[in-house]
Amino acid sequence: MRFLIPDTSLAWNFHVLRRIDLIEHFVSQDSLHPCNPEWCHEVASEVDHHISDAYANLEGIFGTPIVPTRKQQTDTATVRMHLFREVADDPRQHSGEAETIAIWSDRATVGDDVICLTEDTSFITTCWRTLDPTSTASRHTGGRRFVPVTTDDVLTSCVSNGKITEDDKLAFREQLASSSRPYVGPGSKFR
Repeated sequence: MRFLIPDTSLAWNFHVLRRIDLIEHFVSQDSLHPCNPEWCHEVASEVDHHISDAYANLEGIFGTPIVPTRKQQTDTATVRMHLFREVADDPRQHSGEAETIAIWSDRATVGDDVICLTEDTSFITTCWRTLDPTSTASRHTGGRRFVPVTTDDVLTSCVSNGKITEDDKLAFREQLASSSRPYVGPGSKFR
């Protein structure tokens, strides 16, 4: 199992909460099934640009950013065009998400679940589409299943295993709302 951070949305939420440690706890909680937390160069660059004081902590969790090969760079452009591009888009929009799909569609074993930590609803929807073998998203991932995990999912897991309380979760949700940060609820509601 791989844990990825395909954009800055969820990381930014936990940065605002000053609880990046909860991301680390989430990705390392299952000692029976060791995980491989990773991130791509594009996302690391976005973190460095937007929330640079969180960079070192996130690099400690996700490691050295993976730089795409030439083929993966080409695949990134294709994925962005077919899965994310909208009319009048900024050409850089959804670059991290597209690079994530391009790299791990190549690196992950066919049939693997690739867990993506995000608060981006269009990416969440794309992840769920990878589970349908007849979808365009599935064709672009080559049989790898991208499964979205949201801020709410991470917090719920942390409540379940006693890392935080239900009151903490509610306070965090209020703090994110007052900071105008996205909080989309459980990822499963987009399935």
